Amino acid sequence: MKTQRLPRGIYTPLPCFFNQAEDVDYESFGKHVLFTAKAGTVPVVSGTAGEAVHLTREERSKLVQTARAVLDGAGLQAVPVVAGAGAASSRESILLAEDAAAAGAAFVLAIPPGYYAGSLMANNMAAIKRFYIDLSAASPIPV
Repeated sequence: MKTQRLPRGIYTPLPCFFNQAEDVDYESFGKHVLFTAKAGTVPVVSGTAGEAVHLTREERSKLVQTARAVLDGAGLQAVPVVAGAGAASSRESILLAEDAAAAGAAFVLAIPPGYYAGSLMANNMAAIKRFYIDLSAASPIPV
């Protein structure tokens, strides 16, 4: 499965919807996934819109599950889900990649940790390169 290639096209970073109690509104999210997929774009869940830091691992996983279920229910099984797996450490990113795969994502996207920018950029960005090497080697789906 790791040899699967990203399809050509437009990728849509999806916002996460919350209700008044600050709980994830999965129903609204599912409607938005379907709207964007029917428009011909590939959904990116908790990847680049900035919401991931406000979500638990379980919420992130359930968002991917929701996206996959909505797409499958609409006959859009061929539309892949790209899930964010970026976190503050390689270890956490690997866990998120495993969660995403189990929830139905076809690919993961990872923004590298950025808290220690000086250390990350040292030695020709060796730490960032190591982050992607480690994540790619451990992820059950393509990064």
